[in-house]
Amino acid sequence: MLNADFPATECLARADFFRQGDPAFADQFEKVVVFGVAAVPGRALGFHVLTDWGAVWWRLPIHALCHSPDAPRRPLHELQVWNCFGANVSVHEFDLLAECRVEAKVGDEHLPGQYLTTIDWHGSDYADGAGAFGHKAAHVVELDEGNFAALPGNFLRWRNKAWTSGEPPEAPWLLNREVWSAELDGLSEDSEEWAYSVTRTPNPQT
Repeated sequence: MLNADFPATECLARADFFRQGDPAFADQFEKVVVFGVAAVPGRALGFHVLTDWGAVWWRLPIHALCHSPDAPRRPLHELQVWNCFGANVSVHEFDLLAECRVEAKVGDEHLPGQYLTTIDWHGSDYADGAGAFGHKAAHVVELDEGNFAALPGNFLRWRNKAWTSGEPPEAPWLLNREVWSAELDGLSEDSEEWAYSVTRTPNPQT
């Protein structure tokens, strides 16, 4: 699915993105509602918007959007680290994370913000694999500075008042290089019985 619904989000779109980057419009804005997102493999996320005067514009990059006219202009690569991992995309707001503030790594800075939703991919080697080239989701954050960002989990530190009171471990976490499967171990009995047995076989994932 190339396109997916996005939680209706009222915000601003930088006016020069509607005019081929004309610098004369760099400090002007259109009032918009984001309503959808497109995932084209190898490209940045594209956000679909409806303007307050009735126009629909397709596939704005995330650095074209802001929720404050005072938001600093940032390059795309600071607000979205990775291109789309495939055309099969989902958008889902996780209930627990919806209560979370976040600290986001944006460029060389760590900026506070509020979680909005999560964009994830499936159905391609990049989306479903493990390791450095493997799966990464994009958590969309409304930054307090006025911009939006779509960042992977290792660029975020979550703040939940009821839970996140601990400190990070001294030993760093490492990349997951396993693709986990529940069917690599064991052999089911060839039987018509409802309560069939499963025998154990050696498996490196145990």
